[in-house]
Amino acid sequence: MASKFAMTATETVIRETHAESGATVYQLTSFPAINDHIYFEVPYMDPTSRYLIFLRKHDSVGPAHVWRADLERNLVTKVAETEGTIRGHAVSPDQRYFFYTDTVSEGVYDLIRIDITTLEERRWSFSEGPLTPRSAGSVTPDLRYYINSAYLGNHEFAIWRLDMETG
Repeated sequence: MASKFAMTATETVIRETHAESGATVYQLTSFPAINDHIYFEVPYMDPTSRYLIFLRKHDSVGPAHVWRADLERNLVTKVAETEGTIRGHAVSPDQRYFFYTDTVSEGVYDLIRIDITTLEERRWSFSEGPLTPRSAGSVTPDLRYYINSAYLGNHEFAIWRLDMETG
């Protein structure tokens, strides 16, 4: 199903054409907010480089939102929002899916997968003890496993793996 938060606006601005390379330079956002994950080593983009995923929040502690920029139509679309910090960002090796974790309640998390092109969403819920997702995540090339680090409490850390076929 498509994301229930989908909202689209014209916000992207073409700034210039780079003289040496001929590349079009876009300003993706103009909204007064913290926009993040635009310049990662692993781009959160679909395989055609038409859509780019980025995160936005209005202050350092408030809810976060997942947005998608459509570089062909110069639009941005809010595709998800959370109650707290978004963790576990990952893009599948085929660049089809964007993943992140969302805190549902104390000790209960959802792993969310968004199809970057269609915005279809799938969720996996988990509450394995005091597991707290910590960092950027990773997805195996066969799209079966999602992997992340976790804080277990009492200064202990671990690596957790979710089998996306069996849940």
